[in-house]
Amino acid sequence: MKLVSAFVPSDTDSLLKPFKYDATLYFDGIVKGRYSDTELPLIEVNFGCKDAWFHNTQADRKVDQLAFKGHYTNGAEHSLRTSELRMSNVMARPGQGIFDGDFIIRDFTDPQVVARLRSQLELQFIGEFLGIPDLKHITGTVKLDMNLNEFTDLNMPEQALHKLKDGVQSELTVTNLSFRAPGIPYVIRDMDLHAEMKNNRIVLDTLRVKMGNSDLRMRASISDLSALLHGHDRALTITLHASSDKLVLKELFAYDTALSRKMSEEVNGFNIGVSLATSVKELRQPKPLPKGEFHLQQLRASFSKYPHAFHDLGFTARINDTALVLKDFAGMIDESDFHFSGRAINYQLWFQDQKKVKRRSRSILNRTACHGRPVGSYQQAVRPGGVSAGRSRQCMAAGEGGLAV
Repeated sequence: MKLVSAFVPSDTDSLLKPFKYDATLYFDGIVKGRYSDTELPLIEVNFGCKDAWFHNTQADRKVDQLAFKGHYTNGAEHSLRTSELRMSNVMARPGQGIFDGDFIIRDFTDPQVVARLRSQLELQFIGEFLGIPDLKHITGTVKLDMNLNEFTDLNMPEQALHKLKDGVQSELTVTNLSFRAPGIPYVIRDMDLHAEMKNNRIVLDTLRVKMGNSDLRMRASISDLSALLHGHDRALTITLHASSDKLVLKELFAYDTALSRKMSEEVNGFNIGVSLATSVKELRQPKPLPKGEFHLQQLRASFSKYPHAFHDLGFTARINDTALVLKDFAGMIDESDFHFSGRAINYQLWFQDQKKVKRRSRSILNRTACHGRPVGSYQQAVRPGGVSAGRSRQCMAAGEGGLAV
């Protein structure tokens, strides 16, 4: 270990000054064949570490029982595509925590991964051990159990094979996480998170966090995380639900002092649910919007200064090559309710830098309840960059009305 540390750059060496450390390292490899602009030799390397430990003497924090075994080959084609890295029996004991895993990465041009990991880390210990100022005040526990297999032809040592299951089996739990983020004067605190991943579907069923006087709760899911990461063109559904008792905007924008000073609004009773059913290709290469179906559900919010409140707003939007169809956009603003459906033809023109391009829109306001405030219906043609022209009617009396246009 002392021989290796002699080759550490001087700027990195200063980071190691608080540490005492020792380990036994080994390295054994072969390079066989010709090297040219079009040809690489076969490269195979075995390496490892055992009996390693690091002790931060200033913080009196120690990580010991560190060990691993590794193997690398650039494969039959002597290329990144056929390269494979194996790390087995990767172990460490960070204080009272645990870390134990095996990893394989194959095809460095489009990495495929097998990973088995069992870890539980006390973040306060990690922050104190590393001695990084921004991490010194972090607290909480992170537990991760992972059994991930992206290989179609599993080929692992028998020792690791029995620890894996088909598909993805992973669970992440974060408990009572608190930390300070750079540039934010408030402590991000009381964060709890739980997520599971199985057969490429990831579900975040719990996320709770507070900052200053603001709070946020979230749930989310992605139906095929592997396809999204690797760009496989498969169907994809993404969902998100968020709610909050109070959002103080000046606190949320505290990272920008000038912007924060302008924020005096508070959002109360916030709730929103959204989902998108599309494909990986459409999401990664929208033209200009991803084709599919988008849902907004139960949007609710009231405000400390803005004089209106929104109740249970929602709609369905279907997007295809030529049209954006808005169906059942309904909800309430204060005591007034509305129901709106319509479509926009050639909506792509909205995203182009063109003026005076004709666009058709059609709308139907089929139910209106008015309580002393104007709620109207309209049918109009719109010219981008110009003035809209059309017909408008308003209902000012209490009661209900239906207009078919």
